[in-house]
Amino acid sequence: MEFKVDENLPVEVADLLRQVGYDVATVVEQHLGGRPDSDIASVCQE
Repeated sequence: MEFKVDENLPVEVADLLRQVGYDVATVVEQHLGGRPDSDIASVCQE
């Protein structure tokens, strides 16, 4: 299962999910910080 962690959550959430084997990307890592939710949803669907 893949997860996208939004910028309003601590980066530790992504770290914890990765430690237990999930594929995780953060909004900040993908340079999507401050973008509208609709933009982030579009990236998630791709």
